[in-house]
Amino acid sequence: MTVFCSIPAYGYKKDEHGYLVIDEKEAPIVKRIFQMSLEGVGTYTIANIFNKEGIPTKSVKFKGKIIERKDKYTKRTISYPRDNVGWRGNVIHDIIKNPIHKGERNYGDVSVQIDAIIEPGLWEKVNRNLEQNKKNVGPKTKFKYLLNGLIFCANCDSELRGKFKTSGRNKTYSCKGRAAGKECSSARGLNIPRFESFILNHLFDTEDLYKKLKNLKEPSDKVDVLKKELEDLKKKEKQIQVSIKHLYRLLIDPNLKEDVKDDYLKVKNDLEQINIDIENKREEIAQQSLVQRNARLDRIFGAFNYQMNFDEIKKSVHGIIESIVVNHMPEQKYFVVQINYRGFDKKSVFATTHGQMKWINMRHTQVVPRTEEDKQQDNELLDYLASTENWPKEKLIDALKHFEMWDKEYEGWEVPKLLEKLKEVPNEGYSKVNIETPNVVLKKDELYDFNI
Repeated sequence: MTVFCSIPAYGYKKDEHGYLVIDEKEAPIVKRIFQMSLEGVGTYTIANIFNKEGIPTKSVKFKGKIIERKDKYTKRTISYPRDNVGWRGNVIHDIIKNPIHKGERNYGDVSVQIDAIIEPGLWEKVNRNLEQNKKNVGPKTKFKYLLNGLIFCANCDSELRGKFKTSGRNKTYSCKGRAAGKECSSARGLNIPRFESFILNHLFDTEDLYKKLKNLKEPSDKVDVLKKELEDLKKKEKQIQVSIKHLYRLLIDPNLKEDVKDDYLKVKNDLEQINIDIENKREEIAQQSLVQRNARLDRIFGAFNYQMNFDEIKKSVHGIIESIVVNHMPEQKYFVVQINYRGFDKKSVFATTHGQMKWINMRHTQVVPRTEEDKQQDNELLDYLASTENWPKEKLIDALKHFEMWDKEYEGWEVPKLLEKLKEVPNEGYSKVNIETPNVVLKKDELYDFNI
């Protein structure tokens, strides 16, 4: 839909009839702003970059016009050429916040659909990211936390956030569940320098993880499922768009406006959510692509070095790790830490004591679907091994114990009967080994501390 406007927002212009249309010269700048913001570049940094590159603002179209401002202290009137106004952080911020760039021109409580420069899902994602950056990087922030936003509690699903107590030596990532009113047994935190040093060591101090991630095959079945889910979301999006157009036509009728206004706003909210879901699904598919995954791994691992600044190191870590789940075992006095990798369905699991100086990689298993074809192949393999290797009874007992199918009454059974019992492994799933990398042993004089 085309609409009339006064001064167009950046990225738009008026055509010869006075309608609002996309400005093909400014639209790429808008797209670049959103991409830079998504990558974590601040609004004032973007403004400085644009000024250095000589990218014109909207003011270039006001050549010959003057802005007059009165100095509030000297009371003098100062004149500025209007066509020479540079980029400012608040201008970049306003461009990001303006819904017009996702195709919404607002008139009070009602919005009209116009041509979008930014996909709605990406617009929502960048704006959420912008608000989160405000929370995480406010004026009160004094310390640097490498892993904020990644760590979660296995007991209550709450986030573990970094906290320095300036009055003492306490530096920990602690569960926020209790503060949020949840019941959580995880009262002990993870020492920040030791935990961050372990993560950096695990990721970058050897090539083991890089090589093992690179050798993983693309999970084609999962990609197919994700693509099907994306198509379903797109169908829902079209249905919602049809509903919005229908409700908008009803809004024009003054006798029906109040009756349909709530429905219109609800459907609009549904469209915003479906756009977010579509953008997230596209990103998930891209992360599962073998080419995309390997390119990302090569870029991050290839460029990493400890001379990079803190923000670059943090970006590298967050580019590899999707999340970290921490399970504190207070009675045993140790932590079990599960590292989930971005774009992969594999994980690494480590255990450490409260001292956190030695991290043991655990042989971790994952339950995955087991088809009838899988079961038939496994049974054929068991028959073959039994006939050719004459399996010892101990091996079959160990296997039954592994699948939690052992019972003391089986102790008197012979090999053929135990073998038949092993074939009863349920179809729900079977064990699958996850990523195993070397143990990590830290040294006190080699810990990384970004807050010294």
